[in-house]
Formats: sequence, structure tokens, C-alpha cells
Amino acid sequence: MNIMGSVVENTITSAQSGGAYYQFRITVHAGEGVPPHVHAYEDELFYLLEGELALELDGKSLIGRKGEGFFLPRGVAHGYENRSGKNAQVLVLVSPGSSFEAFFVEMSRLSMRSEIDMGEVVALAGRHGITFTKP
Repeated sequence: MNIMGSVVENTITSAQSGGAYYQFRITVHAGEGVPPHVHAYEDELFYLLEGELALELDGKSLIGRKGEGFFLPRGVAHGYENRSGKNAQVLVLVSPGSSFEAFFVEMSRLSMRSEIDMGEVVALAGRHGITFTKP
């Protein structure tokens, strides 16, 4: 599925784990990313399969490289951007999984539009307990 330009491939759906987990592989193209945000309900684990990402975690800047993993706990602001000029691939595990997977399904529908209303994205994220901390 397409989430605002990034390619997401489900590897474990929340239905397969009884809602406990949702796992996906995401391809983050050069220049793409997600601004800092906070999850009210989910913890995330990132494992970089390919490439490099600039990460912001709790106000700290980090560079994630192939073979490195990061824990992004609920309630802590985090975001990322691919500044490397090459695609990055990340394996992401989200727990619990059902609300986040539902968010991605709805985001993929929005991403099919030729114009994306960022106000609509922010409202959708809010309905799933995700709050953006910066524009």
C-alpha cells in the first residue's frame, strides 16, 4: 500500500497476532519522512534493513543505519527523514497493532488522491491517538 509516497508491505497483520502486533516493511524514498509525533497507544520498534534515516527521538537527533534498531515508546515524540539520497527500508513492529493498522488503511485511501489535505491527515491521526508535535 502507498502511504503518502512511501511503500508499505504488511508482514504480520494485527489479525494474525490477535491485535497484539502489526509488522510491516516500509520503503522511505529520499527526501521523505514523518514529522515528530506522539503515539498515545503504541510502542514501535524500527530495524533498518537498508539505507539510513535521520531520527528524532525525545528531542535528540540520531542517525540510524543499516542493521541498527530503535525503540520508539508510546508517549515519546519521534519522527524521521531520509536525507541520504537513497531509498531506506525499515522493518517496523507496532504493539498493539490494530489501531495503527487501521490508521494505515485509512491513510492509504487518502494517499490515492491527487491532492492531500494535511488537515484531514492530522484529524485522522488524532482519531488513532497520534498527535503531531511540529508541522
